Amino acid sequence: MNTMKKIALIASFALCMSSFAACGSSDSDDSSSKSSDATNAYDLNDDDEKAATEADTEELTEADTEEPAEDETEATTTHAAAEGTNFTRGTSSGNVYTSQYNGLKITAPEGFTFNSDEEILAAMNLGQSYTDVSEQEQELINLATITDAMAQNSMTGETFMVVYENLDKTCPDPENFTVEDYFEASANADLGSGMEMRNIGEISTVNIAGQDYLYRKHDMYYPSYDLSLPQHCYSRKIDHFIVSLIYSGLAGNEDPSKFINNIESIN
Repeated sequence: MNTMKKIALIASFALCMSSFAACGSSDSDDSSSKSSDATNAYDLNDDDEKAATEADTEELTEADTEEPAEDETEATTTHAAAEGTNFTRGTSSGNVYTSQYNGLKITAPEGFTFNSDEEILAAMNLGQSYTDVSEQEQELINLATITDAMAQNSMTGETFMVVYENLDKTCPDPENFTVEDYFEASANADLGSGMEMRNIGEISTVNIAGQDYLYRKHDMYYPSYDLSLPQHCYSRKIDHFIVSLIYSGLAGNEDPSKFINNIESIN
């Protein structure tokens, strides 16, 4: 498995985990643990890197050396994700992601491939041992952080994710929790694995497909490789969710506009 690709994934998941770790809500303990388990599946250190390249056991990256068959990303199932809201997961078909809930259609640029629904569920530690769809949906409802889509460029290590933070699971006052609070919590959270958030930029407002998102750039520093990954985060609040569009790249080739310019409104 490509080392740069693994590190980019770790950095992306670390940001997803950070805000609910900082909120400290007891309701998020189980879901936080589940997300941590999923993240740890991608963790690297100097001792296990060789083993990881010899035996790729992570379901999310089964297709490292070849493009997935076209039918692997055919219309995925929409899963309910929050009781009492209209929230549903989006779908990925081919190189296009659409979500009625966030109102976005995102076309992956050349060189990027959206992961299949099965791979995304596996990244959230779901979809492996369920007897029926309702059991899987119940598990999804209990998650604090929900990965809705993930696109990767295996040649460059770039990663793009659509992620929801379920504030009902993470914060004592979801009604009044803001995107600014989310950014502050993530900046002060313990990211684990020795990772640090560095060079945290100023928050600005960016309009994407007719909606205002708060934007911040920062670097995710991974000490095992003495490597900093630039990460761009665009977030807004919908109901009791923070939806974030997260782009991670390597210094020198990072260009979030590849995705941002490919986002359309479907509302």
